[in-house]
Formats: sequence, C-alpha cells, structure tokens
Amino acid sequence: MDAHTLEDEFEELLAAAYRSSFGKDPTDLWLAAIASRAGTRGAVATLNQAGDLLGVSRERIRQVMARITPALQRMLRAQLGMIALTIAQYSPAAEPVGRYLAPLGLSRPTLTGEGFLNLLKLTGTSAGELIGDDLVAVDGWLVRGTQMQVTKSLPMANRQTSSFGMTTITTICHALTTPSESPDPAAVQRILRAEPTVRWFGDWLWVHKDDQGPHANRLVNTARSILSVNSPQTITSIHEGAQRLWKFRRLELLPPVEAMRAFFGNHPGFDVDGDQVRALEPLDYHEVLGGVTATMIDILKSSPLSGDGPPLAARGVPRSRNRPGHIDRMDHLRGVDAEVRPERLGASRQ
Repeated sequence: MDAHTLEDEFEELLAAAYRSSFGKDPTDLWLAAIASRAGTRGAVATLNQAGDLLGVSRERIRQVMARITPALQRMLRAQLGMIALTIAQYSPAAEPVGRYLAPLGLSRPTLTGEGFLNLLKLTGTSAGELIGDDLVAVDGWLVRGTQMQVTKSLPMANRQTSSFGMTTITTICHALTTPSESPDPAAVQRILRAEPTVRWFGDWLWVHKDDQGPHANRLVNTARSILSVNSPQTITSIHEGAQRLWKFRRLELLPPVEAMRAFFGNHPGFDVDGDQVRALEPLDYHEVLGGVTATMIDILKSSPLSGDGPPLAARGVPRSRNRPGHIDRMDHLRGVDAEVRPERLGASRQ
C-alpha cells in the first residue's frame, strides 16, 4: 500500500536509513523503537523508553539514531511545509495536533506537536524556514511564534480570578498585550474553553481552584467577610458591598449581579437559594475579620446608635492610630443588614 500520512512516509525513510547504515532491514521492534524515538507514534519516546521496547540500553538507541539521522536531512520538505502551514492556521492547536491533520489525510490522529517539531529537527529544518513563522510547543498547545502571548492566557485568568473574582476575555487580552503583540481574543478563548478548571457565565469567566487559600479569590473573601457578620444576604447586598470595597481598592473589574449569582451558585463554599446566598460553613466575624475590624463591629452591634445613621467616624468612634484606614476597610460591610437596630436590641434582651 502506498504511504499517505507523514508518519508512514517518515517511517519508510527511517527503514531506508537503517538499511543504508547497517546493511539490513530493521526488525519490526527496531522500527517501532526508532519510530517512537522520532515521534511518529505519539509522544516522543525517551532513549530509555525506546530502549525498553527492545531490551537494549539507551546508549544503543542513541548510537543508532546518530547513524541514521544524516540520511534524513532535507527530506520530505514539501510535506512538512504543508503540515506546518496547516497547523499554523489552527494555532493555537491543542494536542495532539493530529486531530486537525488526520481528517485531511496528512497525518495520523496521534501526531503530537512535540513529535512534529522533532521530525523537523531530524530532517534539519524548522517551521520558520519552511513557512516563515516558528511553531512552539507550550503546555499542551502548538503555537505560532508570533502568538506566544496567548499561551499565558490561563495564568493570566488565574491571576485575575484572584484579584477580581471573575474576569473577561477582553480584560485578559488587554493584560497580555505588548508593544509587539496583541493577542487574538478568539485564540485566548479557544485556550480557556479547553481548560476544565475554567467556569463560564456569558462573557464572564473564572478559574475554579481546589485550594481555597486566603488569597485564592477576592470575591470569595469579600462574601465571607459580609456573611460572617450576618447570613444569609442577598446577591445584591454582596454586590453592593463588593462595589464599595472595589472602589476603596481602586479596582475596576466588578462582575454584575447575575454573574455573581452564577459564581456563588457554582462555588462549593456557598449555597444560593433564589436571591439569597449563605456560606456553607459557620463563619464568625471575629475569626474572619479579626482585630480592629471585629472590635468595631462589636461596638456597632452593642451601640443603641446602631441602625441607619451616620458612619462610625461621625458617631465619635475614633480611628486607630496604628491602622488609620481601618474604618474605610470596613466600609464594604455597611448596608448588609448587619446593624442591630434598637428594636432588635430590645427584643434580644427580653
């Protein structure tokens, strides 16, 4: 049968190079070993892995590859160039890149980006030489050299999730833009859509994190702070509290109410019932907020002046000399139905 795919033709070249170097045809096992090492049978095998197929040392595999490689130089340039151009059109191309090439009859479905780049290396050429643009394998993607910024999409989404709770493709692209490269929003979205840890609500997205540490997500931390004072709260109340905190922190990217509803509804630490949200674990504001902030809330709760009224500073509550901005940092807790009104105080004392 005539060879059709790149792997078929390359393995014929490997067999011919072996025959030329050693005066005999390679056995099926030897062909499998050197083909795996070349990258025509899935991921590029290490010297040890290729040697294990035959029960020979890694050094023996290295010696054989060194003998046959010169015969591969400058071969299959037309086919390699066609495949490089096709991959560049799909860039960023998810691994294995054979998924894009196999329907066109150009390769097997198992061809990887790393394998293709290794075949280019063995033949003494590169994508840059063949099509004028490099191809780079990064984190499960084969990407054009002029699109390297898009490979940072997930780390940037992760960082913005920590900073804002949620983010958008537009915000990520803006952060990734450099004087020499402006990321394609469609390419950024393709990478993030393929990532199972990314959650979506319309244009908004966030990276789900199993590690819910103290800095994992600002929106989670803000909601916990509010709910530790009084729970449950409405999504709107949490949004308003976050809006005040975002303003104080000079943060610009605040998710809308409906996006927050989807966020808390998909978060394992919260329960959403209609417009109400509550934390699934008991929260004590003394532990969540701590220090001066918790003391201020204690004063607020015990004061007959609590309720709808002027801010604490206007009620004669002094600012801390050591933390002059602590009252401002409490501002996101105002308006969340945390005040103990006089009638509630009376009821609680009966």
